[in-house]
Amino acid sequence: MTNNYNFSDYKEIYEHVNKDYPLGVYYIEPEETVIQSANWHWHDEIEIDIVREGYAVYTFSDGNLVIAKDTAIILKSNIVHSIQSIGENCKIISVVFSPSLLFPDSSTYTRNMYLNPFNNSAEKYQIFENNDRLGKTIISYLEDIIDYNLSKEFGYEILTKSALCQLLYTLMKDLPRKSERFEDNEP
Repeated sequence: MTNNYNFSDYKEIYEHVNKDYPLGVYYIEPEETVIQSANWHWHDEIEIDIVREGYAVYTFSDGNLVIAKDTAIILKSNIVHSIQSIGENCKIISVVFSPSLLFPDSSTYTRNMYLNPFNNSAEKYQIFENNDRLGKTIISYLEDIIDYNLSKEFGYEILTKSALCQLLYTLMKDLPRKSERFEDNEP
């Protein structure tokens, strides 16, 4: 089922990032909001979420996706989505970052080689479960990024950038094989 909405007005107005350090880490507990969801929105930043407890439904303009505990989802820039909890105790940690954190100039060779192929792919998102080598590796880097940014110990920004580069390298190295292994998860 395809929804015929005009999503151009749904750009999120909350500033996730600042130009000096364009990354934010957020706890999302959809059941604590009045309507138990993060409403329709999109943003220029890339979003990487991990469901820590319960189940969440990610809704896109063309369908829904249920994400379980210990599963990560990477959403490309400019993807309209909403998040809703299933039942109680849904907890999500979200890392939202601007591509400029890794590649300040949008036309650099490294951005064109490593980030643009992901952001320009037909898939809106990538799913990673903690039950195979690729999923464990991506989730491990994500956990490091979360830990660095919550502790804010000296050098956390450099460690975060390093872990993001390693995550991106792993994602891009395995992207063609991953696309062949997984079916489209949207109904």
